[in-house]
Amino acid sequence: SYSSTLVAAVAAADVLALCAESQPGGEGAITAERLRALGRQARVINDREAVRAARTGRMVVTGADAVGPGGVVNKVGTRALADAAAHRDTPCFAVAGSSKFLGVDLPAAPPFERTPLSLFTAVLTEEGPKDSDAAAASARRFALHRELEDLVPQPN
Repeated sequence: SYSSTLVAAVAAADVLALCAESQPGGEGAITAERLRALGRQARVINDREAVRAARTGRMVVTGADAVGPGGVVNKVGTRALADAAAHRDTPCFAVAGSSKFLGVDLPAAPPFERTPLSLFTAVLTEEGPKDSDAAAASARRFALHRELEDLVPQPN
């Protein structure tokens, strides 16, 4: 799905970006449009084709709506991309500003899903790359305000 942080990272890399369509919603078209507006090469591909590309590409880069100790919450399809990349040892990165880190795992109802941190080579932040252990530790530093704790379901 669309992420301004991801657009900035991909634009800085100056590579051809294959942007997953990101159904439902089709936000991948916005990502490609913003990259092209920055003078970068970007093409929208359907979500199944994106999973195939993750198996043969140089790397996979996703955004993140939230990063918790248990994983990255992002648009449905992120897990399939990360699984495909892991299957072929393709580096897989989530791009997230530190404001996306939270010490609890937020619910991930459709159209979102949680992808385990272990499937990412690193979470790329303004502080640098964080492997899965470092990303989980960073997330734990940001406690949820006590008045919001009752809103987040607790694990069984």
